[in-house]
Amino acid sequence: MELSTKVSYEYFHIDIQWLYKAIVEHFTNPKFKEIPTENVIKEYLDNNYSDTKFVAKGINLFKEIKALSVIEEEFTWHLDKLKKRYNDQVQRVCAQNMVELLKKAPDGDDRIEKINQIMKESITTIDSIHRKEAYSEGALSESARERAKEYKEIEANPDLARGVLTGFSELDRITNGMHPGELMIIGGSTGTGKSIMMHNMAVNSYLCGLDPLEELPSIEEMQDGKNILYFSLEMPKKSQERRISACMANIVANAVRDGRLDKDDKMKYFKVLKFQAQYQKQLHIVDMARGVSPREIELKYVEMCDKYGMTFDQVYVDYLGLMKPGFEMKSASDWLELGYVAEGLHEFARAYGIPVVTASQLNRPKDPNKPQNSTDRIARSAMIPDNANIILQIACRGDDEHTRLDMPIYITKMRDGEKGSFTLVKDFARMKVTDIVDETFGDDDEF
Repeated sequence: MELSTKVSYEYFHIDIQWLYKAIVEHFTNPKFKEIPTENVIKEYLDNNYSDTKFVAKGINLFKEIKALSVIEEEFTWHLDKLKKRYNDQVQRVCAQNMVELLKKAPDGDDRIEKINQIMKESITTIDSIHRKEAYSEGALSESARERAKEYKEIEANPDLARGVLTGFSELDRITNGMHPGELMIIGGSTGTGKSIMMHNMAVNSYLCGLDPLEELPSIEEMQDGKNILYFSLEMPKKSQERRISACMANIVANAVRDGRLDKDDKMKYFKVLKFQAQYQKQLHIVDMARGVSPREIELKYVEMCDKYGMTFDQVYVDYLGLMKPGFEMKSASDWLELGYVAEGLHEFARAYGIPVVTASQLNRPKDPNKPQNSTDRIARSAMIPDNANIILQIACRGDDEHTRLDMPIYITKMRDGEKGSFTLVKDFARMKVTDIVDETFGDDDEF
């Protein structure tokens, strides 16, 4: 049964695809739900094939396969080999079809479009081969003992239940960090600091309490840090690197840009650069064009995982409003497109079991007499908040908001916990936001 949820008949050699279909068809039939016998296979062959030699050969093949000894612990190993073989087959068919078109089809837009389509379909197929399953099922009775065991393990070691911490104490108290498959959306009006808040969360998770201005930590001390993949759709990679480095060094970002750091800040800046060069965790920035789709984010994620030989702990996309759904929508309004983008990002988070953070522009409140901090201000599409696990809303208290030092944050949606609020201190010149309640941040906590 587990195999049937991970592969399809195309994964197998053409000579035995029929057998896989026969076994799965019988096993998944609610009437039977059991491995077919030789008689069942014979009946299947008789009903579907008229060649007596093929039927006899098929029965013998089933006998040979059934006689094989199977080691349950090797299931994943065999599955991986099966996936790689099918991956190779898809690549070969793709190349063969493209070469055939290049040789036989006349030059022109039609040929280009057909080749593009072959490549797109092949990429989609290959990606589906390696995609993780996002869902599971079962009765409460089946998992009760497992959940009891899990609770006792967490009780003995609370770190097991901890997700990727944001570095903001009240938010981390409520969430215990972001967990696999969750989508967080930070909502805010223009200029309220959505992007700055996002990269501060990324830096906090990346460092996990380490001070880049101190001596380089030991390998053991680096282990708590997180690997972050940061998609910057709004600004170039160089600008994003400068903002993040200014944040880490606690120095004015524009002074880095203009080469006018004083002696002390210059020393801080170069300490941070040295730390970044030697730190074993990765904060990888991807500068992608506006209009990118969740699908393209997913493909880049897979590419970066292959490059580093690891999976990332968290993904940031700055930001939702600059993305497109990735498929044609005739006469679709922007709010509907953004709804599908949110849906795609949430599906990406669930499929790969990673927490994803993005941001969205807030609308003006519909009714000034009603609460200003609610999910209906996250764009105009109900699909956007519906697909989020957590929504944070940055307060905007008037035209002088940029002059205020405090930054109230309202938790307007929390799918797995309580709502609430917390306040940060903002220092936009240094590209920082920090907890207002804890000046000794990091001394006693993981952060």
